[in-house]
Amino acid sequence: MALHSKVKPSNEGDRRQKLPVTECGIRVSWLLSWAKVVEQKLGPDATTADVCAKFVIPSTRSKKCRYVDIIEPVNVGAPQYFLSHTWSMRFATLMEVVAQRLRNEPDSFVWLDICAINQNKYEDKGELQADDVSHLSSVVRKAKSTLFCLDEKGKSLTRIWCLFEIWHTVKAKGSAGLEILTYQMRFLPNLFHEIDVSKAQASLESDRVRILAEIAADIGYQQLSLNIKEALVESADREAQQALALAQQHVGPSTGSTPTDSPALAAAAACTKAAFVAHAARQYERAGEYDSRALDLNTKVLGLEHPDTIASMESVGVSLSDQGKLKEAEAVKREVLALQAKVQDPLADFRALNGMRNLAQNLLSQSKYEEAEAMYRQVLVLHAKVDGPEHPAQIHSMINLVHALNGQGKRGEGEAVQRQVLELQTKVLGPDHPDTTRMMDALAVNLIIMHKREEAETLQRQVLQLRTKALGPENPDIIYSMKDLIRNLVGQGKHEEAEAMKRQVLELQVKVLGQEHPDTVYTLQSMRNLAPGMKQQAPRKPAPSKPAPKPALTKPAPTATPAKPAAKPAIGKLSTSVTGQRGTSVTGQRGTSVTRQRGSSVTGQEGTSVTVRKGTSVTGQKGTSITGQKGTYMPISAGPKATTSKK
Repeated sequence: MALHSKVKPSNEGDRRQKLPVTECGIRVSWLLSWAKVVEQKLGPDATTADVCAKFVIPSTRSKKCRYVDIIEPVNVGAPQYFLSHTWSMRFATLMEVVAQRLRNEPDSFVWLDICAINQNKYEDKGELQADDVSHLSSVVRKAKSTLFCLDEKGKSLTRIWCLFEIWHTVKAKGSAGLEILTYQMRFLPNLFHEIDVSKAQASLESDRVRILAEIAADIGYQQLSLNIKEALVESADREAQQALALAQQHVGPSTGSTPTDSPALAAAAACTKAAFVAHAARQYERAGEYDSRALDLNTKVLGLEHPDTIASMESVGVSLSDQGKLKEAEAVKREVLALQAKVQDPLADFRALNGMRNLAQNLLSQSKYEEAEAMYRQVLVLHAKVDGPEHPAQIHSMINLVHALNGQGKRGEGEAVQRQVLELQTKVLGPDHPDTTRMMDALAVNLIIMHKREEAETLQRQVLQLRTKALGPENPDIIYSMKDLIRNLVGQGKHEEAEAMKRQVLELQVKVLGQEHPDTVYTLQSMRNLAPGMKQQAPRKPAPSKPAPKPALTKPAPTATPAKPAAKPAIGKLSTSVTGQRGTSVTGQRGTSVTRQRGSSVTGQEGTSVTVRKGTSVTGQKGTSITGQKGTYMPISAGPKATTSKK
């Protein structure tokens, strides 16, 4: 088959160039053959942008025409499918997913922008042609469906043209007119909830401005972002249901030439895709149902030990974990690991390594720290051989090993691993990378718990300096870093330094957050309590010994309730119940039950039960039971039981 027609007479060329853009689809069989020629000339890693710049434009520059204008007329026609894709996607990958979807429709026509639009106009003017937007929406409306090609890094969801095309598809035909074509979807969960039309990018700023103006005048950015998410979920769900219905009609052995032609396997693939999208949308129960269907179909057709079946089983385990069914997930993940060890070499196959990591994470989530530690140590050995010691996955597994060690109280070993991680991150990412400073923060916390406050202070000051340099002095993260350092200074008895820094924090909060912001108000209240706290830390003369009072048999325990912020600290004796109002400093001795309002400062001695509200700073001695709501900072000495209620 000739891929290019010879140069036509001028009257024929004029006639071809007058062909409406809505009629400029390309026959699938011709497109796939042409793609092979392109790959031979440009290589397998060429992007769609490369194909346009290095193949399409040079081929049409002399005539300044569209690429469809130099294709044999028999291979050009009204498109049934509109291809929505990003130009940064590998062209070979784009053609692969198209070939897979349209393998049974070789004579259908697809609309591909680099061929249907005159790219020489962009090369000469470098700006959006006035009629391109209206042309695109017209093609989308006329085509039977839009094939949204999701690249392996998910960039399609961040490009204004792709989101624009999804919008017009759903606007014209509903989600039924949208199909998701994908090569890999591992990045989808992270990107799905970050879809924001207003932040989408384009190669040309004029494109972005024009499209955003149209969206703002019609549906608005926020509503369109929501509609796109819903459309993606509904599209994947519809595809899976249709594939399952078709598989049900073809129960029995595959009638195709290869096992991949089986309707059951096609349904399994559709269910896997629907599970991925549902997982990204945090619809974990639905994701689990589709993963289970895919596992059942793959097991029946391929057998239990086939890699695709094992992958489906692994996805079932992940779905169970997402639903909080950790014990069931553990059983599935152990079965996956056993199968992978039986049929695959774990040193050569990333799937086996991934299975071990999943099981280790599951054990960690169940607080089975000893088993998790053993599993992570195996994982790290395999990582070093498969990925190398500086691979991000290796670093992530090391961080999880720290959690397993700390969970067993092996904080010294945890510290050693944290220092290894910090060294790797500094080398690979740089000292001011967010992950590096985050690890420095975590190491500082561990050091504080081990009573190495001075070392922790040095780290915290480094973090503060690095973040200030990277983010600027008025970034909210700077305020949080300063607060962490203040707590450590107070813990060392360096109250004057803490007070000076707290004044800096207050100035920043007023400037960045505003004077009425809750964090600003809380800082102001805590500063008022700082002086009484300093006095309380001063040495006291030993009180004269008194005989122990007889226990009260009929009277309830006394309750001390200071009514004003300026009141003296409330000190609860044995079996005392103390309630501190906002701004109160409360100290409960052994056996005291302390409940305080937002803004109070609470110190619990051994045996104290302390319940605090959001925003509280709590220091508990050994044996203290502390229940803190979300946002509570609780530096606790060895031995306490601390629980946090995220309300």
